Amino acid sequence: MAINFNSLPNTRPNQLPAPGKYYATIEKAEMTQPKDPAKPPYLNLTLALQDKNGKSCGKIFRDILSESDSDIVRYKIQRFITALNIPITDVFELKDLAKVVVGKKMIVDVTIDDPKKKDPNSPYPPSPVVDVFSGMIYYPLSEAATLFGTDPTEEEVNAPDADDAGADTY
Repeated sequence: MAINFNSLPNTRPNQLPAPGKYYATIEKAEMTQPKDPAKPPYLNLTLALQDKNGKSCGKIFRDILSESDSDIVRYKIQRFITALNIPITDVFELKDLAKVVVGKKMIVDVTIDDPKKKDPNSPYPPSPVVDVFSGMIYYPLSEAATLFGTDPTEEEVNAPDADDAGADTY
């Protein structure tokens, strides 16, 4: 099939999910050093989003968990650990989370960040981000019936049952 070069778009399409709750699968988790070497590394997550019917709704490429004294940052980490039911010990660190969360599923609050609202000259398009202010941020899959008004099947979210997960998945 030939490409009609005259019909190619001049601007980048950007299909955004509507703000709300989505199933999220952690596709990538990596420790990243900030540009300022005096700051501690942070955990950067890539989340694949699905709506309540299992339809793909894009990705969040930059969901950050970091060490901080800020109450909201600490609450976000607590909600993340709770949503994934990760057993934590006193010696657990962010870098340890990076090793155990890839492939895990949860429900997440999503909003749209528009860089042009902060800087009208920003070259960056709007993008989906984790919403830390309108809800409880992250939720376990067990809350799907309450959050979506439906009871998801394993096929819809492609998540293992707790019995199938086994102790070695954490």
